[in-house]
Amino acid sequence: MPHPAQVREKFFAALFPKLAKYIEAAWQMFHGLPYQMGYARKAFRAPHDPEVTASRRQFLAPLAGRGNWGNYDPEVVDIKWVASWAPYIGYGGADEVGYLLAAVIDAGGKEGEEVFEILKASAKNEHEIGAMGRHVSRALLLCGKPQAWGVHGEDAAGGTAPGRIAPGHPRIHRRVSSPGLSAGCSG
Repeated sequence: MPHPAQVREKFFAALFPKLAKYIEAAWQMFHGLPYQMGYARKAFRAPHDPEVTASRRQFLAPLAGRGNWGNYDPEVVDIKWVASWAPYIGYGGADEVGYLLAAVIDAGGKEGEEVFEILKASAKNEHEIGAMGRHVSRALLLCGKPQAWGVHGEDAAGGTAPGRIAPGHPRIHRRVSSPGLSAGCSG
């Protein structure tokens, strides 16, 4: 019997052949995130409880339904395309794209660095295609790369509303609660 990760990756590859390994990485990333998704999110730390980790299924819904991405050739849609064109695909799925891009950055390598550079340029309005959007702030605050946490304006720990960093990487929370940094939070 195949491992569940192999079955999922096969399913993901049927939807987006060039994104399957990154969708799986984002799926796995949810085990370590401290918050659920959505406007009524709550903190949790029960990575093996399916009821609590339902956010993973929520993450998949726009991708599985292909939402606004359904109009694009899945053979063309690679991770750099997603990072560049995400602000123009439509509002639905911006947060989910942010989770996906954070997983890519965390995976490292050439593509992880390229996605980070695209998002950094998009945040500064310096990318030829990309633009600032929820996907940028979500990805940069969720990834485990400390250099990303201050890219989109003021330092993420000192100048971003707590509601924006709530679903961020667990180390951001430790940084915000460090003496001298939490005083700068506004919200």
